[in-house]
Amino acid sequence: MIRRMRLPLPRVLACAVLLTAACAAAQREARLREALDAQTIARPLAEVWPVALRLLDERGYDLANDDRVSIGKAPLTTASRYLSQARETRTAKGGRWVAETDLDMSDVRYRIEGTDLGGACRVSFFRIAGTLEARDEREHRDADLELELVRRVDPAAAARLDEAAR
Repeated sequence: MIRRMRLPLPRVLACAVLLTAACAAAQREARLREALDAQTIARPLAEVWPVALRLLDERGYDLANDDRVSIGKAPLTTASRYLSQARETRTAKGGRWVAETDLDMSDVRYRIEGTDLGGACRVSFFRIAGTLEARDEREHRDADLELELVRRVDPAAAARLDEAAR
C-alpha cells in the first residue's frame, strides 16, 4: 500500500518562497555578470589595482607582502611570509595582472585578474573555496565584489550596472 505524505501548507509555502528568492537572486547575478562583461572601468589598471587590493584587504583577506606594502600596510614578518599562500601581483598570459590572497579561516581565498585596455580596464574577482592539498577547490566569479569595485572608482557607472541587474 502506498501512503501519500502530506506536507503542511506553511512548509510548502515556505519552500516556494525560498525557491523563488533563490531563482530571483540567480537571475540578478546573471544580469549583473552580463552588464559587467559589457562594462569597462574608464581608468587605467595601474590606478584601479590598488583599490581592488584594498577591497580584499578590507574584507579580511591577507595579501602577499608586496601587495600589502603597495596599499600602505606593514610588510609581513619573515615567518608569515613563509607560511602565507598568497601570491604577489604578477603578469600572466595576454598581459593580465593576477594576484591571490591567502586562505581565510573558512578555506576561502580570492584571485583577482585585471586587464589593461589602454586607458580603461576590466577587473574580475574569483572566490575560491577549498584547498589545493585536498584538490577540492570550487571557483566562483564574485560579481558583487566587482560591482563594489566599480562603485569605488566610478559611482555613475555602478549606478547603471545596478539598474541593469534589476
